[in-house]
Amino acid sequence: DYEIHRSMGVSANGFVKIGATTDTFYVDNIRDEGDNVGIFCYRIVATEQNNPLGFVDYNGFAFNSTSNEACAEHNPRVFIPNSFNPKSDNVENSTWKPVHLYVEESSYSLEIYDRWGNKVFGTNNETKGWDGKVSGEYAPAGAYIYQLKYRSKQGEPIEKRGSITLMY
Repeated sequence: DYEIHRSMGVSANGFVKIGATTDTFYVDNIRDEGDNVGIFCYRIVATEQNNPLGFVDYNGFAFNSTSNEACAEHNPRVFIPNSFNPKSDNVENSTWKPVHLYVEESSYSLEIYDRWGNKVFGTNNETKGWDGKVSGEYAPAGAYIYQLKYRSKQGEPIEKRGSITLMY
């Protein structure tokens, strides 16, 4: 039998049993773990079976063997919409903002520029998006340039640039 133990983050402390199998293959679904550090460490505890000589440990249990630790580091994942309509009836579509996982929140910087290079929006708050307004008025439909800067949870600086289309 094999027990699968997982720890989230760089600390080896806090391993938790997440599953068991008799096979040598296991798939861990981390979707429900949300936006943590992005590092998942694993170790396997194998329990000896069918021991013909009946060897047991000093507590009277079958022998266990614990594997080395192996860690998987996830890179930041960012979804950047390419267009939006600030007058949309669907609230989610009326504000433009990137959606991400494994991004260090304190490093977040987003700026949007018009075609002449004028800054029309800027924020360091990852929950705040552009509502399509400049000085309280809806901006003209068309292409705008964004610049997104952030760091991965491991501290790596990342910069993305591209265009978005504002449409009505």
